Amino acid sequence: MTYDYPTNTNFNASKGLTEYLGYINGVTDGWVSKMMLLSIWFIIVAGFYKARDDLKGAFATASFVTFVLALLFWAGGFSSGWEVTITLGLTIISALALLMDK
Repeated sequence: MTYDYPTNTNFNASKGLTEYLGYINGVTDGWVSKMMLLSIWFIIVAGFYKARDDLKGAFATASFVTFVLALLFWAGGFSSGWEVTITLGLTIISALALLMDK
């Protein structure tokens, strides 16, 4: 499948970065949104674990924040339902692990 060059497309500057990110995500077949969510998850896990030394809490916090971002991405048309489903499952698993901790 061939895509238009960025110089040939008519981006509307009033919409901000959403058109550019949508174009980039379309060209890469959705990998930009997946990698953004994954990198945000890793950054939050690393930061929370470094600050509190609580791995289960870090997983729960990062999963919840990533789930909210995935919902926003999905509402904006930037990611698919699979990313939302995966992040929801990860959030449920990490919340259960956090709740089962003594």
